[in-house]
Amino acid sequence: MHQNYKHVKVIQTLFDFMPADNVINVVVFSGDAEFKTKRPVNVLLLNEIVEYIKRYDEDLISRNRMEFCVGRIQCQRLPETKETDKNHKLYLLSQHGN
Repeated sequence: MHQNYKHVKVIQTLFDFMPADNVINVVVFSGDAEFKTKRPVNVLLLNEIVEYIKRYDEDLISRNRMEFCVGRIQCQRLPETKETDKNHKLYLLSQHGN
């Protein structure tokens, strides 16, 4: 949850041209994740994502603006390499342990 919060903040910074509340913080678990406590409303299982998305029927940005956003993310992201994955995991371990 904390890691996703940081991701949302980065996206809000990248998309500084639109209201911050247009970026919705959602965590989706796949597989057989089980929770020991009640799940927050923004934490979903994979089979719940379509219904969740359908709740948002208002168009907030145009298709052209959405494609611009995707391009901005692609330009800013780290390369998809084993080294990037390794460094990310080491960073998470240093921040959260386990």
